[in-house]
Amino acid sequence: MTPPTFALLILQESEQIKKLFVGGLSFDTTEATLRKYFEKWGQIMECVVLKDSKTRHSRGFGFVAFSDISEVDAVMNDRPHRIDDRVVETKRAIPRHVLDSRPGVHMTVKKLFVGGIREDIQESHLRDYFSMFGNVVRVEMVNDRVTGKRRGFAFVLFDDYDPVDQIICQKFHNIKDHHCEVRKALTREELDSCNLGSRGGRMGGFMMGRGGFPGRGGGPPMGPGNFAGPLNNFGSYNPHASNFGPMRGGSFNTRGFPGGGYGNHFRY
Repeated sequence: MTPPTFALLILQESEQIKKLFVGGLSFDTTEATLRKYFEKWGQIMECVVLKDSKTRHSRGFGFVAFSDISEVDAVMNDRPHRIDDRVVETKRAIPRHVLDSRPGVHMTVKKLFVGGIREDIQESHLRDYFSMFGNVVRVEMVNDRVTGKRRGFAFVLFDDYDPVDQIICQKFHNIKDHHCEVRKALTREELDSCNLGSRGGRMGGFMMGRGGFPGRGGGPPMGPGNFAGPLNNFGSYNPHASNFGPMRGGSFNTRGFPGGGYGNHFRY
């Protein structure tokens, strides 16, 4: 099979960011209901409600593909959303290259890890840059406890999870003419949860069908873990892992990063 060209990969990624994950659906919500609800924000290209392969009952989550990224932005800006008398969760679909390289991208967090920071980059530079994506609550520049020197990474806390999801879709960000790497900042508990979910596929995988939507009826029933498969164009989302609030386990201790005071957070 001929490998996809770079231009095709770019096109696929551009299509990916036009898609939404919708979780917490009523088991009575149909694809028609989902489509009718989200049509208020733009043109719906496709939508699907995931069903159990044996019972054909709804699994309580689905996906919606829009015609333009601005329509996705509008949906996210108008949260919360209520469908069939239930408040549902909407999240951006994560591009394939992010899924392949970063376990834990499905986690709902408000804190961002920023690595590769030069010494001349100040807190104000990070705050100004990342404020383009959302409201920055706090910037934490990390210094060595002994020498007091910068350790080359920082954490940026937002008041919402959506800015973090937007930012990590691009691995590197140019801050003060320097490429900085970004990842979701996960607590030790969240990292352990990701590792548990990936062992042996016991938590349940899901293969995607043609057109970028999950294959209907094929494969084993999904467990409570990630539904990311080799052809998964929508993202690695865990409908049971959302936390809708401040980042869990937000304590900082001296274990983990050697010599640092942020040992309870890891980058993924």
